[in-house]
Amino acid sequence: MKWSIASAKNKFSELIRNVQNEPQLVYNRDKLIAVIVSAEEYNHIKAIKDKENKKTLLDFFNEFKEACSKEHYTLEIPRRLNRKAQF
Repeated sequence: MKWSIASAKNKFSELIRNVQNEPQLVYNRDKLIAVIVSAEEYNHIKAIKDKENKKTLLDFFNEFKEACSKEHYTLEIPRRLNRKAQF
């Protein structure tokens, strides 16, 4: 349902009840400024967004490798002399 700011303010309880059925659109002078959604819908959207934004260790290493390549940097790993077991 479409709401103006004034009607959303005056009928806030109704707006909140309607959120359980569908997202409520709030307009200011025919411009959409807000969408009110249920807590369940918000949690669903947030879970999707968090999953998309979550970086893996592989992503980190790939970014590190790319940065090193751009800087013409090579990582030198010194030989460990105090290791007891040889691999």
